[in-house]
Amino acid sequence: GPKTTTTGKSKSGKDGKQGGGKGGGSPSQLVPQNRQMLLGVAAGFTAFMMYMGASQDMSDEITIQEMMREYLMKGYVDKIQIVNKAYSRVHLRADAPGQYASKTLVIQLGTPEAFETKLEQLQTELGLSPLDHVPIQYVSETSVLGELMPLLPSLLFLIPIIMVMRAMMGGGMG
Repeated sequence: GPKTTTTGKSKSGKDGKQGGGKGGGSPSQLVPQNRQMLLGVAAGFTAFMMYMGASQDMSDEITIQEMMREYLMKGYVDKIQIVNKAYSRVHLRADAPGQYASKTLVIQLGTPEAFETKLEQLQTELGLSPLDHVPIQYVSETSVLGELMPLLPSLLFLIPIIMVMRAMMGGGMG
């Protein structure tokens, strides 16, 4: 359809398309276009954030058994971060061979305590002293998406109301 732009300060209410004037065009004509645009922007933003979050965290997901067999037993693990007690990031050493060098792997965790116990048992069985064990760091991280998601329904409800109010104020004053 034709594009209509509103600035809030409508001087000419004669053509009726602007939504201005006293009892001229009604501001409700503007709402469906703005709401559709807003929902499109919100959906696009949400999809983008979900994509970014997924690509960031799930780079190379492996199992605990794989990590122990393929990396820990071979001495490739530099450090392990347990993030939000939900998953762990396994940072491989810079001097690990070939494609393993400085790589970060992800493991989904059931319980971090059980994971930590398994790691300690395996390293002790390998003959490492507790001082030589791979360091485990607990990290608490919040994502932008995680913080904003609870606010999204409120924003989707409030923004169209604010736009209608602005259109009514702009129409009633001029």
